[in-house]
Amino acid sequence: MNASFHQTEFPFEEPPPDPPKKKAPARTVNADAGNGSQKQQETKSRTQPSQGKSPRKGADGAKGGREGLRVNPAEILMRLGVNAVLLPIKRRTKYPNRKEWQMLSYADTQTEKYQRSLKNAPAIGVLLGSASGGLCSIDFDDDDFLNRFSEMNPELSGTLTTKARRGGNLWMVLEDHPPPTRNLVFQGKKVGEFRSDKSQTIIAGMHPDGFTYRRLVDAPPLRIPYSEIRWPEGTEGFPPSASNSSQSSESSPSLHTLNPLHNIGERIKAREEEERKLAGNSSLARLYRLFIAKRFTPRDGSRNQDLVAMVTFLFRAVSRKQALALARAFHQTNQDIFPDPLEQHMYEAEFHYTACDRGWRSGLSAPEAHAVESLPENHVEAFRICCDLAAHESEECPAGQFYLSCNDLADRLGLHPPQAQRIFSVFESLGWLRVVEKGTRHRKGQPGRATRYRWVLAER
Repeated sequence: MNASFHQTEFPFEEPPPDPPKKKAPARTVNADAGNGSQKQQETKSRTQPSQGKSPRKGADGAKGGREGLRVNPAEILMRLGVNAVLLPIKRRTKYPNRKEWQMLSYADTQTEKYQRSLKNAPAIGVLLGSASGGLCSIDFDDDDFLNRFSEMNPELSGTLTTKARRGGNLWMVLEDHPPPTRNLVFQGKKVGEFRSDKSQTIIAGMHPDGFTYRRLVDAPPLRIPYSEIRWPEGTEGFPPSASNSSQSSESSPSLHTLNPLHNIGERIKAREEEERKLAGNSSLARLYRLFIAKRFTPRDGSRNQDLVAMVTFLFRAVSRKQALALARAFHQTNQDIFPDPLEQHMYEAEFHYTACDRGWRSGLSAPEAHAVESLPENHVEAFRICCDLAAHESEECPAGQFYLSCNDLADRLGLHPPQAQRIFSVFESLGWLRVVEKGTRHRKGQPGRATRYRWVLAER
């Protein structure tokens, strides 16, 4: 998962190969790589089908998805973090194009022919339940019911959430045996569906009505026991648990938003004091300017949405200590805009950070997982930062290489520069990191240049 945190499109789609005829001239645009100074080149080409001709068909004869795009099955699996059974969806429907799709296993989907059918499908669904490692989804058709459910389950604000036309789908890996698929009926009205064994939910591609399936929350599916999910009173067949409700009220902060005018004068003064404190911490202030101020505009009503995107990005850019400090600073330097209490804000930040960590560790390759198990925590955080920087490609650095100074790594980890230098030395001695180009010191009239590294572990 790139350090990107866009919230409108899944990164589950990729441009198809250029058609053999009538290629439009390519144009090159610069795009921010989500890494401060680094840039990456992105080539876009547009093709128009000839008038009176049908859209181009895929290799297996099935028409492709949205014109100019194909779904990316490998990226979907990486996001989900489990060996999920992916299903090619029939064009202009919500149904898989395979007979007896409920009986498929993960191994059945790994053949070359099946993978080709996934790549050429207009949309991809996921077989839910035990076939996909306990992955389930809750489909919400009613926004009001979704809001009620979210208020009772604040921890699920950090789980993967997708949407096409209305409502949304919350994805989670349930650690105990969930009930079978059933409709959600609230106060006599059907408001959605709980989906588990023998059901499927579309995760990427095109909706039959022309909408693109997109993500609202870019995060791995949360792993929780089904018994911890709380349902609004009046949900037929899903009675709320008294013990869970009691536990929630004791362990999580109040979810009731204060009146925007509550103590507004005191909050403005407190915000000004917090801004002075932040300015006094030079390393944190630099990170705040680079990663927060340039990317997020505080607005009432979007605090939680921004927080989820922020923590998802910061997880790969800085240490846990710095990520939570930046999340706290975002709330405190905008507390005259955000009426939600700091306790609630930090509870959500810590919970989402933990979910990101689980998803990241589950997606590591065997060599990477073995390396991480043997490292102390500050080395793991440096390892994660190096992995993410190496994944970027720019004009100055090909994929697998990156610029990073000791001072920059120290700021990202909340350490002193000699401690950061020591971590670099450890990674070099283990053969994970190699110097490509030595950095230079700052001189009068000439800025210094960070050392250029190659992340060797990714090549193994």
